Amino acid sequence: MNYSKVGYRDLYPKCPPAGAVANCASAGVLGVLPAVVGSLQATEALKLILQLGRTLDGSLLLYSALDMSFVELPIGKRDLPTGEGLWKLGAREAAEAAEGGDGCAMGGSLEPIKTRRLPAPEAAVRMAAGWRPFVLDVRAERESLISSLPGTHLRRAHDALFRPGLLLPSEGDVLVYCRSGARSLLAIAELARAGLVSAERLVNLDGGVNAWAELVDPTMLQY
Repeated sequence: MNYSKVGYRDLYPKCPPAGAVANCASAGVLGVLPAVVGSLQATEALKLILQLGRTLDGSLLLYSALDMSFVELPIGKRDLPTGEGLWKLGAREAAEAAEGGDGCAMGGSLEPIKTRRLPAPEAAVRMAAGWRPFVLDVRAERESLISSLPGTHLRRAHDALFRPGLLLPSEGDVLVYCRSGARSLLAIAELARAGLVSAERLVNLDGGVNAWAELVDPTMLQY
């Protein structure tokens, strides 16, 4: 609730890079949740209009459908511009840059190591010529049901890489891919930092499986 100009970006100043978090189309959403949240939002709007009761202004309300519980968290206001026309003018991004942040840009936190990157067409040409990397899919399991690279050896969600059973080869290249190439960069950074695979052996498929579908195999589904 941001009636007093305290917004979601005050809680999360740095948004994740594009593609790092699956959207509702790929991750799915429980159908009743929009109705529950929409009803709460409508109730808050009526309270503001009628000037009744206490609103959630300046707070974040967390709702868990699993145990039907609510938790209210206060949000402190950051010293950044707010108001009408903010995003069109880019004032908040300019302020973040001035204070040392990178806004929503894909910066150091995404790719802190020197990463080998291959566009999908180049990867396909190299594979046809005999390149045989270990292929790691770091998407959620349900995404692999839509489309996958041929010859994928292992599927492990990027945010659950280190669950028991992660077996990676000790030699040779490891080609890492996701939907659009952002989550795979995060996975590569984690694998290299953990010392499981040297950075020199890790290769990111730029554009992910969607780029492969568009530029290499148009019979594959995109999402």
